[in-house]
Amino acid sequence: MARAKFSQSAQSPRQPPPTSTIVGRPNVVPRRQFSAVSQPQGQTHPDDLLNGIPEQAQAVADFNMNLPHQAPYRDVPSALIALITRPTPPPADRVDWHPDWRALLSYWESPRAMHGATNLQDFYLWVTRVGIPNAVVDNRRFLLNFYLRNPGAPPNLSLRYDRWPGTRQTQQDTYVPPAAEPQASPANAIPLHSIFRDYPTPSGARFALWLRNPINVPPVGRVPQQMQHQPSVLDGYIDEDEAAVRQIALPALRERTIRVLRLYWWLWMANHWLLGYQERGWEGIAVEMK
Repeated sequence: MARAKFSQSAQSPRQPPPTSTIVGRPNVVPRRQFSAVSQPQGQTHPDDLLNGIPEQAQAVADFNMNLPHQAPYRDVPSALIALITRPTPPPADRVDWHPDWRALLSYWESPRAMHGATNLQDFYLWVTRVGIPNAVVDNRRFLLNFYLRNPGAPPNLSLRYDRWPGTRQTQQDTYVPPAAEPQASPANAIPLHSIFRDYPTPSGARFALWLRNPINVPPVGRVPQQMQHQPSVLDGYIDEDEAAVRQIALPALRERTIRVLRLYWWLWMANHWLLGYQERGWEGIAVEMK
């Protein structure tokens, strides 16, 4: 197979991604990308740490599943469901556009909302335990494809999942633990529960472990050094104590959810750009080396 051309000196402008959307991975378990290079008998595959995270489309549908008189009771704005189901790149002249998350989330603080606090808490956990991890999985696999084909490329790619918010703005997000946020008073009485009706909330600890471990590569490949995980604010959000999250005061949780939604949105937009570069044989990606 011919190696894709790569030049660090190329400074071609970023081209728009293809009009097609990312093709989702098959909705199956386990979520293995390659056979394990060395897998002793009885030892699990490295990607089995992802098995508790449902695929994106299934995750949205299962989260929004609503049966009368059966918890968790769902009342989610349809516009919000549409945005998280298929994040779509904005027009070329509005590359920094993102949804008005505050307006969408304010519904759960209105008298029209049913179980507003529970839905906001569950949605925050969906973003941090499912939405962001799914985007990171795709991002890392795009990066692996790139670095396997271009082993001499530098690691400072602005579209990396751990480079939030990329190079378009300075790093503004500082991680704040849930216990350091304004707390509900009186304490929230909402019990711990799964955000899904039929299976447990995915484990943040398992995903964090997968992220820190060397990524699994094809049997004939070697893990590119550039794929080493770099700690960032993302690490804090993906493995939080659920009990602490459910004691954050509702206005503070709304603002915190806006922050993770911006990260979620940025990750999916980065994946759209990476898909476009991949389909062009990584031509022009040097402009992202900053």
